[in-house]
Amino acid sequence: MMFDIDENMPGALIGRFGAYAVTREFAEELRQSGFTGFSFGEASIGISDLVPADNAIKRPEVELITPTGVEMVDDLALDRRKRLVASERMFRLLSEWDSFVLEGSTMLDQPGQ
Repeated sequence: MMFDIDENMPGALIGRFGAYAVTREFAEELRQSGFTGFSFGEASIGISDLVPADNAIKRPEVELITPTGVEMVDDLALDRRKRLVASERMFRLLSEWDSFVLEGSTMLDQPGQ
């Protein structure tokens, strides 16, 4: 899967609507952590056609991360609207690697509301 960017990737996570990628370094951290609810696959970064040719955007190495978990059970899942749902411990780790996660996050209660 190809993820097009039009600026340098500011953190460890990119994507939306059920399609996400993480930097290779963050993927390695997740592999060693014991988290549940996801699998990895191949992904790459492309530069959007809207970016001027002389713009020096870096292409980080990324891996596809597919949420496979169940909300409020696993560490990573998708809700019915295809929004990413993370456990509290996953959220803490992700926010250490990616400060932009804090901007678009909301807290769910136990029933997942």
